[in-house]
Formats: sequence, structure tokens, C-alpha cells
Amino acid sequence: MTEELTYAVYQERQLAETQIAQLLHRSGSIHYGHKFRFHQGQWQAESYPGYAVLAMLDQHPGHAALIEKLQDWQEAIIASTALAHKLYPLPPASFHQTIANMLSAEKYFQHVVEAGLVEAFPTIVAKAMSEISPATEQEPIAMRLLGLSLFGSALGVLGVFEKEQDFQRILDFRQQFYHHPDLQAIGIRRTRPFIGHITLLYFGADIQAVDGEKIAQVCAKINAQLQANPLYFNIQHAQLMQYPHLAEFNHSPHFPNHSFLSK
Repeated sequence: MTEELTYAVYQERQLAETQIAQLLHRSGSIHYGHKFRFHQGQWQAESYPGYAVLAMLDQHPGHAALIEKLQDWQEAIIASTALAHKLYPLPPASFHQTIANMLSAEKYFQHVVEAGLVEAFPTIVAKAMSEISPATEQEPIAMRLLGLSLFGSALGVLGVFEKEQDFQRILDFRQQFYHHPDLQAIGIRRTRPFIGHITLLYFGADIQAVDGEKIAQVCAKINAQLQANPLYFNIQHAQLMQYPHLAEFNHSPHFPNHSFLSK
């Protein structure tokens, strides 16, 4: 199972990924991820079903100004590059922090659909989440948005934690979640370390090098502004969410929740 990053390595990694040198480096590997495509004048989402445990940004009214700022960044990047037909801006209702990846696409069909667990799956996850140690903190996890970064087929904003304890709270949840025997039995594994981020845009086509450099430069300008005016994602809850594609995340009444706040 993939190991998590230490707090020091994580913080350093996030900072490096938001610097202009790394943005320019990453811009050379931007590619079409086959998640969204611009067809006959409108964007279409490609099927990509699955489940994940997410902290949704719009779950709390205190994030309204942050959501508006993220939309401003989406618009600024698209307007500055004239790539409206190649950059798909995710809808605000989809903005989230992934707390735990689970199963999607082929793995979802293999471990859930073909295994006959479509109806039982949320119940299995609910049992596992109910056995995770209850929170002991009374304050939300504060993730400071550090800057925009390029992820290959997507673009988003990275987050850091000024309190190591906040970072550890997420890792503690993930440790218990991924080691639960019921989840391991249905193929759920930690396949990547935790990375604080909110995805904002997907690339709906391959991007030429000159346009990639433009995107990197716009991101660098936004990052400089963000350093002067910090923004925070206050994470209070994580929820099991189902998605048909990566722009729509649904939570049903019988899906489990986890609170990072003590009762």
C-alpha cells in the first residue's frame, strides 16, 4: 500500500509545485485526460462512475466567498489564454477535497458491479466509517490554499496545513479507512498519498507548448495574489459521494458521514 508523505515533505512538495519554475515544467506535460470534451459547441462529460469520500466546499455557507474566488480564477485563466474550447471549468457544486479515493471506472465495475455489490456497497462503507475513531478536536481542519498547480490532465489549487495536527487528522482517518478489512476485501486500497487540492479545470484537448506556458504564467500571477491574501478551506465533514462523472457528486440519505469535530 502506498505510504503517506510526512508533514515536512508534504509542505515542501506543495510549495514547490506552485512555483513558476515547476509550473513551466508541468506545462510541458499537459494532456487530454478524456474526462470532458468540447463537441458541437458544448461541453460533454465522459462516463467515469465511482465512489469517494469527499469534503464538499459548498457544504458550509462560510465558503461562499472562497467559491466565488475560485470561479474568478477559472474565468481569468480561460480569458487570458483564449482556450475556452479546451479548458473545461468544473461547476462550483463539484468543488471538493478528496479525503479518500476508492473505486472508479474499471475498478468500480470489477469490484462493485460485477461482484453484485451495487446495493450493498454504501452499507459496507458505512460500517467501516462507523468504526473509525471519533474526533477529539473542536475546531475544523484549516487547509490554507497555497497556489495553483498543474496536474497533467487538470488544473487546481493546492493546500497546506499551518498546524501539523490538522494534517495528521486527515491521515489518521485514512489510515483506519484503508486498513479496514471489509474495505480491503472489496479491493479498496490507498493508491496515492494524501494531497490537499481542489480541482478547478480539466483539459479537454492536448495543449500546445506555447499555450501551456501562458497557463503557467497566469497561474503564477494568481499565486502571487493569493500569497498576499490567504484563503482557507475549513474541513468539518467527509461524506461518501457517488459520481457518474467528475463534475457531479451525489450524497444519498443512507450514505455515511464522518465528522472531524468532536460531539
